[in-house]
Amino acid sequence: MRLKKIQSIPCELTWGLVTVLVLLVTVYGGKDATAADTAFDQQWKQLVADAQAEGQVNMIIGNRLGKDWEPILAVFKKKYGIKVRYITGSSTKLSDRTLAERRAGSYEWDIMLGSPRRLRDRFQAANSLREIEPLLIDPNVTDNSRWAKGHKWWYDTDTKKYILMQTAYISLWPQSPWFNTKRLPVNEAKRINSLWEIVKPEWRGKIVAGPPLPAAGAGDMSASHPDYGKEWALKLMDPKHEVLWIENVRLLADSLARGKRTVAINLGKASRDLRNLRKHGLPVDEFKNHTTLAKTAMVSVGGGQPQFGALTKAPHPRAAQLFLNWIYSKEGQTARQTLHGDGAEPNPTLRVDGVPRGKVVDLGVPDAKGDVYWDRATPELAKQADGLIKWASQTWKRFYRK
Repeated sequence: MRLKKIQSIPCELTWGLVTVLVLLVTVYGGKDATAADTAFDQQWKQLVADAQAEGQVNMIIGNRLGKDWEPILAVFKKKYGIKVRYITGSSTKLSDRTLAERRAGSYEWDIMLGSPRRLRDRFQAANSLREIEPLLIDPNVTDNSRWAKGHKWWYDTDTKKYILMQTAYISLWPQSPWFNTKRLPVNEAKRINSLWEIVKPEWRGKIVAGPPLPAAGAGDMSASHPDYGKEWALKLMDPKHEVLWIENVRLLADSLARGKRTVAINLGKASRDLRNLRKHGLPVDEFKNHTTLAKTAMVSVGGGQPQFGALTKAPHPRAAQLFLNWIYSKEGQTARQTLHGDGAEPNPTLRVDGVPRGKVVDLGVPDAKGDVYWDRATPELAKQADGLIKWASQTWKRFYRK
């Protein structure tokens, strides 16, 4: 097949066309861009003015993370002069209390920072959440190119309206296991590169774990992980493996620190207690400091730290809107990753426009290498993930609560 020869365009004509195009872009495209910028500036100034007139945001912070968030909230207050009043404590108790108040006609709170699953199953189900996307007006937030994979990530994948994820959890350490350094020296821990090792017969009676129950904050026992799945979860939950199951997170951490077991997994909030015990010199450490335990990086957009929900009938709707625009921005996510308290490590942001890593310990989303599995990339996968969480809980109950 012969290709037609493309005739060259005279240089003078080329530069003339370029000049005309530049002028057109400047006059028309530039005019539209300037008008858009001006409209946004006016909209933003009005939002800030309205929010400052309201004077404060009332926030519920679950998982007892109030102290961890105080330095972050202080940045918002300093920038806009708006106070953030919050209560913190057990997510379950705070949810029960808030929903009961709302049923009685009391609407005291603007924003809930809590488990995305609880936000969906309790607050969204009760029609207590505002749609978030209409509240976001900052172009640096609404621009999808600034988010992982070129789009925003939603926990409510079926509606994509209420629970916009700010963070993900990406890990090569399924179950985030810890070990007792006296029972398992570090040089031996380094040789373990798969959780399939700890379901072998020689590990019988050497593991302590949190049960996969919603109240314990635990998940699906890696049933959704492409390297493990239900087969691995069943081997771990088999009563013949003699795992010590402890629901109380402090007792779980204490059992590992005292050497009652060699390895602790499915820890939920017990990881926080283990970090404190390690600070005080007890013989516990994380596998992730010494080895990887999976070939596929698992990105959980549903697990990990709390996410935001904007409550309906908010007493300070404009201040709440300003806060949400700020926290989802690069500045807000920078404050979260660099100033988050030490009670729990901050999970990596889903923004991909250069937010400093700060206190993030695990791999950040932009740094994922090799195979990556996103557990909520589609509504189908989200439904599958929820189904496996339910499967793990029911299976465990069948074994241990007959």
